[in-house]
Amino acid sequence: MDWLLSLVPEAIYGFGTFLMGFFWRKSQDNAKHYRALEKGVEAILLLELRRIHERGARQKWLSYADKASAEHIYSSYHGLGGNGQGTAILNDIRKLPSK
Repeated sequence: MDWLLSLVPEAIYGFGTFLMGFFWRKSQDNAKHYRALEKGVEAILLLELRRIHERGARQKWLSYADKASAEHIYSSYHGLGGNGQGTAILNDIRKLPSK
């Protein structure tokens, strides 16, 4: 019976180590998944900025609502680490006349 009691702390230590490793790996996988989601959202926001820009270039003007949407989209895009491409598009959008 004493030999069984001496195994209990080792079993608890082994199980605790397993759980720590499991949750560490899970957190690493979640971090990779989160980064991929951020990049995907960033790409979608850039595409939406481009769509607004193309419409404005075609019409030669944009509505106030479209310009406000572009500013809001750019804010989120920039917050996700978007590069200068979105900034250049937004600057072009700002130059278009409003109706």
